[in-house]
Amino acid sequence: MDALPQDLLLKTFKELDPRSLCRLAQVSKAFRVPTESDEVWLVAHGWQKTFSRTFELWLSTRVNYEAQILNELDTGVGSLTAHVSLRCAEVVEARDSMSRALDILTAQFSNVSNRALQDNIYTEHRLTAHWEIERKRFDRALRNRGIAQEALDAIVRQFKTNERLAMATRLELLVFKHSLGTPLALRTWLATEIQWRYAHIRWTYQATPENSSEAYRLESALYFAMGLE
Repeated sequence: MDALPQDLLLKTFKELDPRSLCRLAQVSKAFRVPTESDEVWLVAHGWQKTFSRTFELWLSTRVNYEAQILNELDTGVGSLTAHVSLRCAEVVEARDSMSRALDILTAQFSNVSNRALQDNIYTEHRLTAHWEIERKRFDRALRNRGIAQEALDAIVRQFKTNERLAMATRLELLVFKHSLGTPLALRTWLATEIQWRYAHIRWTYQATPENSSEAYRLESALYFAMGLE
């Protein structure tokens, strides 16, 4: 085959998948030149060879980076969940303490004579001081719980967003590696892949439940179209 014209070699190699081109490049110098040409790779794979290598490396690096971010966020979710539980326990304790103080205050009022009530003695600080302290403690515990819950809700939303992005990147890498073994002309899943990419872009810029559901549906359809499920 080394004696075949270059134009015939180019035409033949354009029908192959990227992995086959890489194997042929190791056969001889006569094969290496056409198999590494951008013209052949653009037709066989859709991308230039140098770009393909760079893109695969970038995707692999991004998958590892996003996995690390997810691990850190997961740790943060666990920590904040424990913090919220602690704040909830403080609210319960403060509520019970305030209830006891209110019972004491009620008992004190029941021992006050009608004359004293008419003279507004019940407003004396000595009667309400303890209950006021416990009420403020309860209010403070409620605020602290609210702050902790907001922080937890925020990191959970961030985790879900990063989880979806990480899933999309992993699928992107999987599609790319799967494409390396299939010529461009035989990639029957391209239409589904394009739909999934558009759905993922819509979800990225507008994270509504509808866009998320559509992106997930097309992601599953893409797996099925590539025969990976």
